[in-house]
Amino acid sequence: MSANLLIENATYLDVISGEYRQADIRVTDGVIDRIGEERDTPDHPRIDAAGKYVLPGLIDCHVHV
Repeated sequence: MSANLLIENATYLDVISGEYRQADIRVTDGVIDRIGEERDTPDHPRIDAAGKYVLPGLIDCHVHV
């Protein structure tokens, strides 16, 4: 499976401003490397996330020892 991906029209939370924004998110080699309008990635598979929220993987770190 390719580690490259373009998520188009995504709604995400800008943690600096605290506002929700809409943009394209480009993932290259498994790492987010650009957030903004992106059209120069013909080799990246595309997902249309219009009307959806994109969130990071959330891990439940609640542990009882």
